[in-house]
Amino acid sequence: MAFFICEDQKQHINLSNHAWAKVENDMHVFFVDSDKKINRSGFFNAVFAHYYEISRATISRRLSESRRHYDKVLGKVVPPLGETERKRLLKVLVDDILDTLLFENKNYPKGQGCKVRLNNDNYEYLTQDSVEDQYYDGSSGAYLKSLFEDYARLPFYRREQVFFQDIMEEVKTAIKEKKRIKLQLRNGKKFYVSPVQFALDPTGSFNYLVGYTDDNLVSFRLSKIYKANIRRSQSGFLSKEKIQEAEKTVYDQGPQFLAGELQDVVVELTDKGIEKYRNQIHLRPECHRIENDRIYYFRCTQLQALFYFFKFGRDVTILSPQDLRDRFVRYYEQALENYRN
Repeated sequence: MAFFICEDQKQHINLSNHAWAKVENDMHVFFVDSDKKINRSGFFNAVFAHYYEISRATISRRLSESRRHYDKVLGKVVPPLGETERKRLLKVLVDDILDTLLFENKNYPKGQGCKVRLNNDNYEYLTQDSVEDQYYDGSSGAYLKSLFEDYARLPFYRREQVFFQDIMEEVKTAIKEKKRIKLQLRNGKKFYVSPVQFALDPTGSFNYLVGYTDDNLVSFRLSKIYKANIRRSQSGFLSKEKIQEAEKTVYDQGPQFLAGELQDVVVELTDKGIEKYRNQIHLRPECHRIENDRIYYFRCTQLQALFYFFKFGRDVTILSPQDLRDRFVRYYEQALENYRN
């Protein structure tokens, strides 16, 4: 038996304030339809389709995994357990997992509700194939609440991977088959790329696709990719040396700043600036030398230095290179002019 949902395929979902905050953020960061508009039902359908198989809310699958795992573990007990004792212990262990999952999924806080329209595939699964009704008193709303509460508690990079699962699978297939891919970004730009790998930035916050456009090593934020299609007629073969070069560059620079050459960047920090540098990890370049307690030496791209240090304001002074120093002066002057006007 599966869930009963009205034929109009509309479903009421109630989420906690915490979950709504994550969902609303992700909708704006991850999802636009072909007209560049936010589509709440489209977002919910995409997340459900990509996540229900691995979510803790899908209790039947988690119990099956636990049963296989513990059955294998009990099979290693020496001396061997009798069949009756093995089944009894297996039931105790799996029932404990069930109690934990039921407690988790029935104790998420209430919040605000909305209606979404299920697409045909998700509607068919929930009303014909799902067996989760037995754990949620037949309430599809309770099951979906648990699934999205579980999703909202994932770190950002994992939610990004869930939503863009189709794109990641397409790219991984291209890597395996050594084919090029055609990328269309959300800003409309298109690129033909020989993909190397997906990589996280040094803070583990965002996913990047790393690859080559001809001989240029490039990276793309996963959430900026609108479409990815394998070009089966175009080889994406990369030599071992090219792949090693990409991996080393990602390790040295991080995937988010592959554009531009590494340069020596020297800055002077105030006491407040030093405190900011120690506490603000995201995008932070690695310092390789400090002089007089406040002169910091870096080897990074200008783009990374700009993104990281611009928010320091008066607590940083770019000493070199001169063209980066000039960019800071120009941007600060333009900002000041906005306020004066």
